Amino acid sequence: MTKRKEQADAARAAIIEAGRELLSQREAKDIKIKDIMKACSLSPGLFYHYFESKDAFIVTLVTESWDRSFDILNDPDIPPLRRLREYCTVVLQSLMNVDPQLRRNLNTYRMSDVYSKEREIHYRDDAMMNSVEEYMRDWIAKGEFSSDLPVEYIAKLLVYIVHGIDFNASLYKREWTDWSWCDEFFDHVEESLLKPYLLK
Repeated sequence: MTKRKEQADAARAAIIEAGRELLSQREAKDIKIKDIMKACSLSPGLFYHYFESKDAFIVTLVTESWDRSFDILNDPDIPPLRRLREYCTVVLQSLMNVDPQLRRNLNTYRMSDVYSKEREIHYRDDAMMNSVEEYMRDWIAKGEFSSDLPVEYIAKLLVYIVHGIDFNASLYKREWTDWSWCDEFFDHVEESLLKPYLLK
């Protein structure tokens, strides 16, 4: 990696971190681009080198929160039946570790018309859903599951569950603690939706 690339990556990371910090303190509508750039001590014009607008910036914060821990879905040390459980648990735990105000800000933004428009432009499909589907199709290609595994249905179900838990915790300003319910849910997923298609 060149020094210029390292500097560019560091600047982008600094902008994202400053934005997260500000969003954990006040409402998104009250934050201006110059506030974000002042917080990370960078020139305001540099913001547009990485993001087209404040809306696009917040979309990035939202979608990147779903992009973590995907390696779990392809970890050979985790039994195929347990990968989705492990992945969703790690995602939910990481979300619960996010500052409550930041989480409420991001979830409020995700329900806005602006987010819907930006998402159609930059992220046509849900990043988490696409990635889960991609990994499950890879499992089929590797011969771990049969080709009739209901990939799209399972991916949608998992995304809706994770989104639902996240929204519920944000709405009621509380942490998610009912992990026993999650275990029961994944017992059902593994027994009814994965096990019948398991080949190895």
